[in-house]
Amino acid sequence: MKIRKELLSHFEFLAYCLMPNHFHFLVKGRHNLDNRNSIKNIGVMLSSYTQAINKQEYRIGTLFQRRTKAKAINQETNYLYYCINYIHQNPFAAELVKKLEDWEYSSFKDFIGLRGCTFCNIELCKNILGIHNNEDFYKSSYQNINDRIITEFY
Repeated sequence: MKIRKELLSHFEFLAYCLMPNHFHFLVKGRHNLDNRNSIKNIGVMLSSYTQAINKQEYRIGTLFQRRTKAKAINQETNYLYYCINYIHQNPFAAELVKKLEDWEYSSFKDFIGLRGCTFCNIELCKNILGIHNNEDFYKSSYQNINDRIITEFY
């Protein structure tokens, strides 16, 4: 997997969701280096992926609708918690599934213990958030997120 090769040495993945037309990665820098260089690796990986798909499909042009964005999150706020919920709720909000745990392409199942994750550092994320059991996390994951908070994601 290209993500493992290009990004895991720079980031701890905390949560993710792969959607049909976009994706979300919540990451924490591994090093106290200038994270702008690490973020550039995401752009390089996406460019490489685009080139490979274009070659395979005999096409040209971009694959992604918008430029990749990165946003720093202060872990002392509830924003991190809302961000994780927003990421996990994407397939539900898009009416692709009836329950969050039905979407195979997110870290939600890993958070609630239905799958063993080797990609995300679930324990680190749970420690940052103060999550102590899967049941409480599951219940809180279905709570609606205030529209004002959602607009802050973009």
